[in-house]
Amino acid sequence: MTPALIRIVLGAASFALPLAARAQTADLADLNARLAPAYAQMLNLTLVPDLSTAHYRVDSDGQRLALDMTRFGREIPVAPLGDNAELLARVTAGYLRMTTSFPVSNPSAGNVATRWMAYGFSGGLAVRFDVREGLAIVPALDAGLTRLSNRTGYTGGAVVSQPFLDGQIFNWDSDAWIVTPHLGIDWVPALPGRRITLHAHTAWSRIATYGESGGGKHFSEAAGVYSLRADHAMPTNLTLFDRQVEWAIFGGHSGFLGPRRSMLGFSSVAELGIGMQAPLAAGSDASKRLRIGISYLFGPHVRGWTANLGMSY
Repeated sequence: MTPALIRIVLGAASFALPLAARAQTADLADLNARLAPAYAQMLNLTLVPDLSTAHYRVDSDGQRLALDMTRFGREIPVAPLGDNAELLARVTAGYLRMTTSFPVSNPSAGNVATRWMAYGFSGGLAVRFDVREGLAIVPALDAGLTRLSNRTGYTGGAVVSQPFLDGQIFNWDSDAWIVTPHLGIDWVPALPGRRITLHAHTAWSRIATYGESGGGKHFSEAAGVYSLRADHAMPTNLTLFDRQVEWAIFGGHSGFLGPRRSMLGFSSVAELGIGMQAPLAAGSDASKRLRIGISYLFGPHVRGWTANLGMSY
């Protein structure tokens, strides 16, 4: 089935030709309301970590979307809270770009090429509770600001649609705030000679726009995500600057929550990856590790890949 987002936009391009102004305005307002959950998912992906920073291709019934995400996050210890808890500060910055094009055949052949871009930053606090050895629960609350923009070009017969769609469905900007409660669970079983980490996470964001350019794009929506990840590191016989190099194998499953979870053309994606890592501090098994890796992402109607350089714990 054609992704819901593209199906709605195709409808916009087909009806927004010479119609009565009153009917056209009402229809465009309805379309914007139907598109709002997709906009909320774009903004949510910009700052919430469940779907990996990666290059995605969404393909459903021949209609293709390209989705690229880049996200940077840092978690900083602030203070201990008793013997079994610690307060953490969190900061995140992210960027998302989604592009597609589609033909318009009414009244004559043409094409619409459109690109959505989102970027933003957030900060917050988390508390890590060590429930037992190797098991921790991490609730958190983040708040941030984001911006969503659309840039669209028209060719051929689609040019006649431009005066009706620009500033309503296409070619607009909007700012938004986002508030996100998180819940994470980490489990690190004690296995000699191996480093295994299991992580589960869910988040449900509230997103509302302000300062919109043009009419009809204000919305207040909720967007939920979840992820399950596993990480397995094994020592090798290699050393680098007196630091033992480890193989890392990792995988996971992430997706959207809610009745409109397929608005971007897919609802979930799996990840399989491999990499190598080495501790920052020589001779310390508890040290953070610098990792380089590559992953393949796949799911119904979606494929992707990512190469990453970052920290593991």
